[in-house]
Amino acid sequence: MGALSDPKLEKFCQALLVNIAQGMPRSKAAASAAKTAGYGGKSMASNARKRATLPQVKARMIELAAPAQQQAEGKVVATVEDANRKLGAIAGVPFKPECVKPSDQIAAMALKARINGWLAPEKTELTSPIKIERITRVIIEPNH
Repeated sequence: MGALSDPKLEKFCQALLVNIAQGMPRSKAAASAAKTAGYGGKSMASNARKRATLPQVKARMIELAAPAQQQAEGKVVATVEDANRKLGAIAGVPFKPECVKPSDQIAAMALKARINGWLAPEKTELTSPIKIERITRVIIEPNH
């Protein structure tokens, strides 16, 4: 894609990305980026929020953020296997107060179960109506 054809919009994208990366709330980040890019006027903040949702702005921000995202993803060292191994080690320690508390072992096993999908679903979503074929009424008379 490369830089946007509108230099002001390109500067807006770059400033918006920096603001969001610094943890600024999205609407404030957009208004600040608009000011940095040289936009002004009474409806600057409103227009900045709209500008931030433009498809070309979103695409350019993704492109600008790609190298940093790849670098961050490369630094991620924890995997599901690592987590399972560590949680298994915690859960398998003998019950000695100086090693690991029983509550920590229970929490480790619960987390391991959740990671591995060992728990039954808590609720089921019905995607289509249930067809009931027949309802039978049974009356049981008490024995006298």
